[in-house]
Amino acid sequence: PPVGLREIYAAHVEVGISRSETEEASGLSAAQRREVEQDLLRTFPEHALFSSHARQGLVPPLRRLLLCLARQVPTVGYCQGINFIAAFLLLHADEGTAFELL
Repeated sequence: PPVGLREIYAAHVEVGISRSETEEASGLSAAQRREVEQDLLRTFPEHALFSSHARQGLVPPLRRLLLCLARQVPTVGYCQGINFIAAFLLLHADEGTAFELL
C-alpha cells in the first residue's frame, strides 16, 4: 500500500487517470473531468510548455496532477484556480514532487 504522497500519486497514475478512463474507474464525475479539461489550455496559454501546440509540453502532466488531486481529496474535488498553482510547481519540479507540494 502507498505510504507517502509521492507513492499515492504514483499509484493513481499507475491505475490510469487518462482521458479515456470511465467515470466509475476514475472516481470522478464527468463534470469534474470536464472542468479540468476546460482549464488545461487556460493555464498560462502564452507559455510554450502549456500551449496546445506543445507536443512534449506540460499539459499531460498537468492533467494527471489535477485529476489525481481531485481524486485524492474528494471532499474538495477539482477547485478552479489550482491549475495555476499546479502548473507553476510543474515548471520547477517533477510530477511527484508537485503533488506532494499541493
